[in-house]
Amino acid sequence: MSKKVIVLLLAAALCAAALAGCGSSGKQPQPTFPPEREDAEIGPGPVPGPVDPVGDYVYHTTLDNGLNLYVYYNGVSNYKLLLEYGDVRENLKNLPQFGDYVANINKLEIGRGVETICDKAFKDWTALKEVYFAPDTRIIGEQAFSGCTGLTDVDFDDAGITSISKYAFSGCTALRNIKLCESVAVVGDKAFSGCKALEEATFGSGVGDMGDYIFEGCDAFQDFTTGSNIPDQAFEDNTTLKILTLTNSVKKVGDHAFSGCTALDRVSWSDELTSIGNHAFNGCKALKKLELSHLKVDKLSIGDGAFFSCTGITDINLPRIKELTIGLSAFEGCTAVTQLDLPEGVTKVSERAFAECTSVTKIILPVSLKSIGYAAFYNTPKLRILAYRGTSKQFNEVKKNESTSKSWNKGAGKNAPTKYEYKND
Repeated sequence: MSKKVIVLLLAAALCAAALAGCGSSGKQPQPTFPPEREDAEIGPGPVPGPVDPVGDYVYHTTLDNGLNLYVYYNGVSNYKLLLEYGDVRENLKNLPQFGDYVANINKLEIGRGVETICDKAFKDWTALKEVYFAPDTRIIGEQAFSGCTGLTDVDFDDAGITSISKYAFSGCTALRNIKLCESVAVVGDKAFSGCKALEEATFGSGVGDMGDYIFEGCDAFQDFTTGSNIPDQAFEDNTTLKILTLTNSVKKVGDHAFSGCTALDRVSWSDELTSIGNHAFNGCKALKKLELSHLKVDKLSIGDGAFFSCTGITDINLPRIKELTIGLSAFEGCTAVTQLDLPEGVTKVSERAFAECTSVTKIILPVSLKSIGYAAFYNTPKLRILAYRGTSKQFNEVKKNESTSKSWNKGAGKNAPTKYEYKND
């Protein structure tokens, strides 16, 4: 046998050995998706055991509307479900043979071409732990994920969702954190109600329609950040919320929005805030400071009873702007305040606005003030100095209650105020 032939045979043997070595690495090639057709074969009926290679799909079917379902083995007794190219129109656990997998699906990926998730689509899928949305998803229906008690992570980062319907995630008792994508415009009534482990939620600036009692029964809820206006009664009587952050796109806080939030002790205010509704923070007894001096608006309205009985507030810092109105009983019963310095721009102090502020010793009023309502400073027994930034003549021209000349200060105390100061006299 010639040397040339021997060399060729040796080379062939080495190549064969190399190829055999590559095949023995234990790694299996990832499967390609089956063709997208309506008559695709349904995968094996029995739930496969841990011998199946991770990543291989074990079930596939295509529904009449084009929705493709792929089930992947995802570890011991765990499965991932991928949905593509069609809307979810029913609770999928009712599909033939597919229901055997539902009890073990812990990860759900809403993939390309899925725009709508119907009402109750994944209701009571208790094994589900993670949900991911692709940019195509737009609508999450009513109770779509309600009762998914194992759900801990919902990833909206890449989603294009515009609407989350009422009760969509209600009763997801293991969910701890929610951060909505900027595209969300609607969050329905009680969308996250009963999520007992939920501690923190972040809403973007696009939420123009926020339903009622969104976080009702969220016993661990403490921290809420939003760039959207707050509707009436949104968090009324929530006794766990501690931290509220209103980013700079927030312009309005609705009536009774945080009334009775007795644990709320910190609020970061939007620069663009123009309206604090009636009784918006009524009874927020843990709130210690009201810092609004940084506002960059022309007008601000503080509604009737907005901070009524906020007995923990010690400092009230209002903005110096063109027009600021203070409603009836807006700060009545703020018993820890010791000094009130109302800035230029305050045009009206309504009836009982600062009544029952029993610790206040000094009040400073601006030249911009046009009227003082009846009993505006009622029962302020420690008040000793009433200062006015204008002249005594200007102060006498400020409209006060018509019935008696002193009724604006009715009940301030027998000896109070003991001193009137006029800066420009």
